[in-house]
Amino acid sequence: TMQSMESAVVGVGMNTVLRVNALDNEEEFIQDNSDIVMEEDQMEDQESSDCFKIVEILGKGTGMVSLKKLYTGDLIMTEKPLIEVPNDIYDNLANVVKHLDKVVDRMSCSDREVFLNLTDCQSPADPTYLGIFDTNDMNFAGSGAVFPVMARVNHSCQPNAEFVTDPVRRIQRLVAIDNIDKEGEITINYLQMEEEHTRCDRGPGVQTGLCCTWP
Repeated sequence: TMQSMESAVVGVGMNTVLRVNALDNEEEFIQDNSDIVMEEDQMEDQESSDCFKIVEILGKGTGMVSLKKLYTGDLIMTEKPLIEVPNDIYDNLANVVKHLDKVVDRMSCSDREVFLNLTDCQSPADPTYLGIFDTNDMNFAGSGAVFPVMARVNHSCQPNAEFVTDPVRRIQRLVAIDNIDKEGEITINYLQMEEEHTRCDRGPGVQTGLCCTWP
């Protein structure tokens, strides 16, 4: 075998993972750390929730503002996706509609209420599942996904925050990319930065009308 003898001890919080590998005789002693990972996620969420609040912003509807001075690199919040649309059907409108109908119908009452309380900018008076998804979805490891709290963050062509995907823990992180004053609005760019001078967004339904121009 090409495997050499090695041993490693890795600390995870108060947990320790001991892995011993030997020639033709490999044994692993791995203490389950799922509870600790869960606790770390909960602590992270609790800490980040002290950074912001959701408020009404004149001319924008709802938005997110900072509760304290934030600095570049600060974690603002983490969130798990409420609903996902796989990349392989994202561009097929009929399949997206079917998928959304199935997923929303299977949601718990509380999750469905959260989803239906999100904005449908295409048809505010008569919202549809597709309209709500199209208004609020963001990229998540190649799929489209809705994060109901993060969806309240408004768009800016000069954002002061951005989302960072953690595919292992299946969460999205919102991180400051500039200093943000207390009570300052937290914004992200809904569009992906490209070399093109102008970029306009188009979701699985209809065009959102968002455009940014870069020099």
